[in-house]
Amino acid sequence: MCFFELSGNEAATDRIVASQQVINASPDIIVASWCGKKVRPETFYQREGWSVVPAVEKNCIYEIKSPLILQPGPAALTDGLDKLVQIFDLYDHGKHQLAY
Repeated sequence: MCFFELSGNEAATDRIVASQQVINASPDIIVASWCGKKVRPETFYQREGWSVVPAVEKNCIYEIKSPLILQPGPAALTDGLDKLVQIFDLYDHGKHQLAY
């Protein structure tokens, strides 16, 4: 689940996903990007209730650098998409790496 229903919300604060929503969605993979900060996988394990999330249980947490997907312009459509394809390819081939 990508929480697509939030994409139409104009304000960023209206696109925040609550912890319980992620737990309920039970994702097999998490692609994380913190604006200007490195993804710290241990923070996922420390969140209350997240130990049951399959992506957390199986170490399927991948980082995508924020400039690749959050900057305006074509890079998000080229470099960002290429990185997402690379991440999903790693996942499909059983290479569950933590936040590489």
